[in-house]
Amino acid sequence: MTKIGSGDIIYELRRKIQQIQSDLNQLGEPVSDLPELIVSANLLRSNEYLSKTNEKKQNYCHIICNILML
Repeated sequence: MTKIGSGDIIYELRRKIQQIQSDLNQLGEPVSDLPELIVSANLLRSNEYLSKTNEKKQNYCHIICNILML
């Protein structure tokens, strides 16, 4: 078995740290929130809400019409 000296361990750790730093630098800055995606998501939620409420209102109107025809 070969003995690993502290110099070898420190060298290996330093090399790994440099690789990690290089990888992080290549990633660049984080992407900020994209307002257009947030707006689109909010519009989709609003559309879903309006579709559901419209369906409920139509059902309500249908029931009222049936009652009035009695």
